[in-house]
Amino acid sequence: MPVSTVGSSNPDRQPQPGGLCAIHQPNFFPRLSTLAKLFAADYWIVLDDVQFVRRDYQHWARLAFLEDSGRGQWLSLATHLLQGRPTLIHEAVLVEPERPGWL
Repeated sequence: MPVSTVGSSNPDRQPQPGGLCAIHQPNFFPRLSTLAKLFAADYWIVLDDVQFVRRDYQHWARLAFLEDSGRGQWLSLATHLLQGRPTLIHEAVLVEPERPGWL
C-alpha cells in the first residue's frame, strides 16, 4: 500500500536538478497564494501524513463578500478524528449529518 493517498503519485519520477518543489498541507479551500505556489512549482507534494489541527484552515475557510471584503463568513466541514488529537490529516473523516428523505 502506498504511503500517500494521492493517486497521481509516481515514485519512479526523479526530480531534475534545480527544479522547484512545493509542499503543502491540504486545507478546505486553498487560497490564491496556494494556487500560485502550485502553478510555479515543477513538483508538488501534498503533506497529508501530519497531524490534523482543529484550529487551522484544514476544515475552515473564510469567505468574503464581493461588495465588502471586510465582511465575511466562516464556512466549515464537520470532522471526526478517529484517533483524537494525534489523528493525521488523511485519517480525518467528514461527519455527514442525517439527511431527510428526498424524493
